[in-house]
Amino acid sequence: MHAYCLMGTHYHLLLRSVDGRLAEAMHRVQTAYSRRFNRLRRRDGPLVRGRYHSKPVRSLRYRRVLVAYIDDNPRSAGLASDPRAYPYGSAVHYARKGGPPWLAREWIESEVIDGAESSSYEPTRYPRVFCRTVEPSMRRLVERRCTGQGIEDPLDDLVSSAPGRVLAWMRRKAKLADGTSPGMPLVPLEVLDQVLSRHLEGDWTIGDGSAARPGRAIAWVGLGRELCQASGKELTARIGLSHPVLCKLHRLHRDLISTDDDYARRVESAALEALECWRTA
Repeated sequence: MHAYCLMGTHYHLLLRSVDGRLAEAMHRVQTAYSRRFNRLRRRDGPLVRGRYHSKPVRSLRYRRVLVAYIDDNPRSAGLASDPRAYPYGSAVHYARKGGPPWLAREWIESEVIDGAESSSYEPTRYPRVFCRTVEPSMRRLVERRCTGQGIEDPLDDLVSSAPGRVLAWMRRKAKLADGTSPGMPLVPLEVLDQVLSRHLEGDWTIGDGSAARPGRAIAWVGLGRELCQASGKELTARIGLSHPVLCKLHRLHRDLISTDDDYARRVESAALEALECWRTA
């Protein structure tokens, strides 16, 4: 266990399963704890608000974000002004030199050492890397990834891959049928907004005459759905277009990704910049 936080109705854990039997272990732990808790307090019924579920974490950048997200839960819920003062989370242990033997501190301590450019772990430097206020956009992205049912898309692999890999990824997403969830969100929508405002400036249009459409709007809708996994409702509220028009722009994006090399190169470049901005934020 690298990080954890117990809240009033739920909990968050960042775990590594050594032998792949995480579901079995969690069933035993949660059942035993709930029974003991209920017996000591003479109560019955469920103790947590939902069923246990887990999501794989394959990106180093996302793993770092998750630690900050887990730490920030007590603060965002108004239970503590500083996560290090909350007694039911791992931040209180990282604020000290030592902790319980079941908390695997090596990876987090090495991240703090690297981030502080020091030779040994100093608890006072922990908040510089973790234990910080998580922006609403980042919180929404983590919650989407935790509850989403799409295919996991490896962020670090996409960014560090050879040229053309992101375009191939987008073309694969474009082939998926409407109404599916093609993957997990990789960047917050706010990051995409910032990148497209810099990257696709000017009067870039697709088509001619009355059929011409703004290229930036098409790219924003397409990347918003496939890179940020934003819902149609969220995109409609942000861009001020009706849902039918939004769907039409998304279909157009999917067609252009496969048929228009200039559009594909522009959108791939913007997507790479958005991925890199989020990875290095």
